[in-house]
Amino acid sequence: MVGTAQLSLMAAAWLARLALAPVSPPGLPADWQAVAGGPDGGTVWVGRIPNTEVRWDHRASAVYLPPGYSPDRRYPVIYLLHGLRGSPSGFYDSLRLATIADGA
Repeated sequence: MVGTAQLSLMAAAWLARLALAPVSPPGLPADWQAVAGGPDGGTVWVGRIPNTEVRWDHRASAVYLPPGYSPDRRYPVIYLLHGLRGSPSGFYDSLRLATIADGA
């Protein structure tokens, strides 16, 4: 179980990383923004994935990138899809995606 003090330290470290890396990493569009960070340096980024078939579809999307992410390397992928109300933040916030995935 993570205590409040540990969560505060993790949040401070995450904010410091964001301040040092304000631009999206290679492979993501430049307008994507980091919204969550894990204790080992993984990050969750949000933005829009262009839909070439249905151009009016502008749904928000989220991508988790592991610590030390490189576009030259292949990674396992998990797709979390839902058709209910809400947004991708429901997954990465409530599941603590960056924190859990960093520990995997």
